[in-house]
Amino acid sequence: MADRILIQLDGSTPKFRVSRAGKSVHSTVMDDFVIREDMETLRPFRTGSITLPSTAAVTIETFSPALDYPPMVLLRCDSFHLPGVALEASINPGKTTLQLQGPAGAVVTWYVYLEKIDPLNEK
Repeated sequence: MADRILIQLDGSTPKFRVSRAGKSVHSTVMDDFVIREDMETLRPFRTGSITLPSTAAVTIETFSPALDYPPMVLLRCDSFHLPGVALEASINPGKTTLQLQGPAGAVVTWYVYLEKIDPLNEK
């Protein structure tokens, strides 16, 4: 399993990195990271809660205009706390629709964070 979190003081430069699943935090490829110390601060953008009606993907948010890049999405399941119960958020290639998939009946709270918020996408 790859190391995924790095918190380190390198000389006078602090490093804080979280790598993508399956990628090492010691990678030199910047696209392998979800969070890096040189990124702008993530800002809360949207949040909501839903009870999933089935195991099929459900659209939970639509962005207009489209986002410039995929957002950071955090999920919290309020009703299932079992090992192996998977929740998954995905955004379509056009970056206009956020979908959520998980077990039927799961109560899920979701949070969307962006580095830069386009005033046209504010609600």
